[in-house]
Amino acid sequence: MTINPVIRTVVPERELRWIGHLFVRGLFDGEHVFEILKRDGESCLFVQHEFFFGLLLPLLENSLKNGTTRGFDEMNRALKARAEQETGIVP
Repeated sequence: MTINPVIRTVVPERELRWIGHLFVRGLFDGEHVFEILKRDGESCLFVQHEFFFGLLLPLLENSLKNGTTRGFDEMNRALKARAEQETGIVP
């Protein structure tokens, strides 16, 4: 699926948010969010989520649950490995 997302929010070192539409707004839209939440000391929590809405959502909902979740998990594992490698943290 090809979309042309529009950046909605950029807060350096804190949040990146964009929204994309399939063909036209309201048919099938997704708002993707990356957040970095500060924790105690030097650690942080990376949160990634996406909100889907639009007329086609009921038809695509089941396929989104599997493929989207798998893609999020793969990206999160790769990001964690890279961050730990660059900081020298041993899991």
